[in-house]
Amino acid sequence: MPQRRHRPAPVRILRRLTPIAASLAALVGGLMLFQDEGAQYDLPAYPLLRGSAEGSLLFPRGPVLFSIEAPDILFELNPVAEAQGYTIILRAHAGGAFAEGSRVTELSGDGPELALGEILPAGHYTWEAHATVNGLQQPLGERDFEVRRNEALLRELGGQEPYERVRSLHAAGYWTDARAAARHLPPSSERDLYLGSNPGR
Repeated sequence: MPQRRHRPAPVRILRRLTPIAASLAALVGGLMLFQDEGAQYDLPAYPLLRGSAEGSLLFPRGPVLFSIEAPDILFELNPVAEAQGYTIILRAHAGGAFAEGSRVTELSGDGPELALGEILPAGHYTWEAHATVNGLQQPLGERDFEVRRNEALLRELGGQEPYERVRSLHAAGYWTDARAAARHLPPSSERDLYLGSNPGR
């Protein structure tokens, strides 16, 4: 007479499944924690702009935050092939399409990044750039920017972590300041990707 197979009791089945469920829960929790930690270091991307947004003159552009705590402005250009040097001419003006303005300073250097090294008062500015190629000056164009006072934004930034500060500045349209803040971040692929990109690409 055939013997009936013994069926495991529900309690025994639950006991067997409990370690598996615990392992799955730990795995899911670990993945969520990893994603949260990864999101903490994410940096934003620039929108792809066309027309006048492209060109050799990258930053500064648009609004620039006035702050005596971070006075330095870095002029960034797309490198020019076979250039032996670069020149920046900065002018201040009252704003408007036909404002000529007065010269503030002139910078020269071997590379496509030149630091201003001084505090600019709030106001409207235009910078033009030239590259020296085979001993001849090659004009690269002009770009406007405006140094603005924004006390509310400065207060908001004061209580933020470094990565959050970059995201806040970028979201508010202060791209030049966001890049300045990103340069102070620890080396990382996210930092390099952000600083290596611009609105034209």
